[in-house]
Amino acid sequence: MESALPRVKKPSPPTMITMLRSIQAKNPHGPALIFDNETTTWRQMWLRSNRLANGLLSLGMQKADRVMVLMSNCPQFPEAALGIAKAGCATTLCNYRLTPAEIQFQINKIKARAVIVRALQYELVKQVRDQTPSLEQVIFVGQDCPRDCTPYEDFLAANSDQDPAVEVLAEDINTVMFTSGTTGLPKASARTHGSTFMSFLGVSLEHGLAQGGKQLVAAPMYAAAAYGFMSAGLLSGVPVVIMPSFDPPQVLRAIAEHQIAWTFMVPIMWDWLLDHADEMQDPPDATSLVLALSCGAPLHNRTVKRVMAHFPNSEMANWLGASELGFVSNIRFSGGLKGEGCIGQPAAATEMALFDQQGQPVAPGEVGILYVRGIGTFEGYWDDQAGTREAILDNTWVTVGDMARQDQEGDFYLVDRAKDMIITGGTNVYPAEVEQVLMEIQGVGDAAVIGVPDQKWGESVKAVVVLAPGSELDEAAIIAQSRQHLAGFKAPKSVDFVEAIPRSLIGKALKNKLREKYWPKGESNIS
Repeated sequence: MESALPRVKKPSPPTMITMLRSIQAKNPHGPALIFDNETTTWRQMWLRSNRLANGLLSLGMQKADRVMVLMSNCPQFPEAALGIAKAGCATTLCNYRLTPAEIQFQINKIKARAVIVRALQYELVKQVRDQTPSLEQVIFVGQDCPRDCTPYEDFLAANSDQDPAVEVLAEDINTVMFTSGTTGLPKASARTHGSTFMSFLGVSLEHGLAQGGKQLVAAPMYAAAAYGFMSAGLLSGVPVVIMPSFDPPQVLRAIAEHQIAWTFMVPIMWDWLLDHADEMQDPPDATSLVLALSCGAPLHNRTVKRVMAHFPNSEMANWLGASELGFVSNIRFSGGLKGEGCIGQPAAATEMALFDQQGQPVAPGEVGILYVRGIGTFEGYWDDQAGTREAILDNTWVTVGDMARQDQEGDFYLVDRAKDMIITGGTNVYPAEVEQVLMEIQGVGDAAVIGVPDQKWGESVKAVVVLAPGSELDEAAIIAQSRQHLAGFKAPKSVDFVEAIPRSLIGKALKNKLREKYWPKGESNIS
């Protein structure tokens, strides 16, 4: 039977672009971005991102072409991401702490056609430009633009500020973000406009971000969590105060000066911030902060207590997120503390479930592989069908390999870290990548890499090494040689020498055995 209702053609489901179009139309002269005492209005950000989008289209960019953003925190960062999206291209955020070789790998992996850089980051690209054949354009933000780059402001001025003639749909690819897989080599996680929008919207709905107040961005925006929370704020029409880098005294002063209502930091950053506050005789007023967000690493109850004590008007919440999954779940501490490792319950429009290695549901209270389903999850790994198949169950559920259990109240608890990942200073390090470098060092017979407790960084990278017969390598030599091939935060900070690495019958290093020596009994070492 035919429906009695008429069929109305409707536009594509909403995206960040459609939401920001509405926000800037309603509040054109209101502050959107605040950086170094300079304010960019919503209308200015909209028009400047239009110019960037039209400039990219003038270069022949097509839908889903990858454009890399390789910059430290600045107002051009969010406007560039918006402009790339408006052109229908996919944004890739790159960690500027990587080595030139690591950046070269990422550019070549996704075949990026353009990269937007600031001066310090340009020096990284400059070293590998001859080895990145897909890279056609380097757009330079700042003064003294090199000859082989295009000045960002000139690029914008040369193009129209009218909305670009591209229909961007919810199912189009929006971001291609690097993560890592079982081998430790970086993988590129692709997500659509619809999935990123729903993930950011979930944060906004959960915390009522549209109720007003300013957001402070102190974490590096290349990180998926920092970029996501910033985007959730923009999606809610919240002014964003951007700090060029994380500096605890400056953060404390910015909270008071700008009357910041909410901010995100990884747990170790909250600890560093409070350490500095404790040292100050007269710390700045912090009563404006009503929401303290955390994500990306274990948030211990002792840190929660410190945050809530220093920011008496603030609620604290910890989120579980991943490049593949978006923002998945959160625990809010207004109702009191829960057990260590608790990640709360699923976010809006998201489901979580535990399955065993055969894909069968596990009983309540038992440990299983944590899977997620919802609009916010990824489409797959770029140019990696095998990795995508490994991450997806029944074409529906997605996992990054975390092991978890669920209690009788419905709360989930992480019990082991996916792929033995190390989190140092809020940054992910994948041991297999470090192990590959160690095994290339002449004189190393065998090696395994683990995270060990570190008072400053949360965890530090430790190499456990078996020397080859006759080798005279020492700790300093191994660390120095590792640093020639790895970013500083990935290279081992210490080396222990052993006679043999404990391994399973199939040759897998038994890292739980290795960790026992370094982690006090009962201390959490999970993500």
